[in-house]
Amino acid sequence: MPKCLNCNAKVESNYCPECGQSIKTRKVDNKTIFVDVPFSIINIDTGFGYTLMQVLKRPVQTAKDYIDGKKMNHFRPVSFLLVLTSLSYLINKLIPREEVKMVHLDSQKGEKITKFLTETPQLIVLMSLPVLALSMYTAFRKRKESFAAHFYYITYMQSFIAIITFIPNLIFGNNMYYAAATLLLGVIANIVYYVFVYKDDYKIHTSILRGILAQIYTLLIFLVLFAIVIMIATVYMKISGVEQL
Repeated sequence: MPKCLNCNAKVESNYCPECGQSIKTRKVDNKTIFVDVPFSIINIDTGFGYTLMQVLKRPVQTAKDYIDGKKMNHFRPVSFLLVLTSLSYLINKLIPREEVKMVHLDSQKGEKITKFLTETPQLIVLMSLPVLALSMYTAFRKRKESFAAHFYYITYMQSFIAIITFIPNLIFGNNMYYAAATLLLGVIANIVYYVFVYKDDYKIHTSILRGILAQIYTLLIFLVLFAIVIMIATVYMKISGVEQL
């Protein structure tokens, strides 16, 4: 007789008699990610408050619970992170403040790139998640967890960072030093997070070294992607006859 992944109760029907979770709910794997992520983008379900408190109190265990199939009370992870990102962005837009340019850009192309990065935080988040997950998956490959598991570890970690930096971001969001500090915090949080994820499998120093290796992988991947984008843009401008600025 199958058991509910959420509460371990024995289930004879399509839904658990104890918690109500569907018996069709599966543990996270590389197949479920292709269903869960697109659905998360277009669907907003219940459980936001519960997930908010769980991520704030125990971000690592919350991720492990979701990966193991305990999903009944949880807001979908990607939806949760996108909502947090959108709230921060919208509130920042409503707060009047002087525009601060981190880098002086003379070209119209550079201004468009900067505007794109600042005006589409949700897209940036979605693009960064698989890169970070791939880096962690590669660095911790001996653990033999799926890419999907690392994707959700990263998603919950990013959600935790978004929560604890929400208020400071509203105050210092347009400050270049705060932006740099937030980036550094994200790097450190990634490493510390994985120390707790694998505290029973690796020694602390091993997890730290693998976490640092993952950050190096992330940097290399972004550099490669950036080079590809520049190459495509250059080819496009040559083909279209646009003069480079």
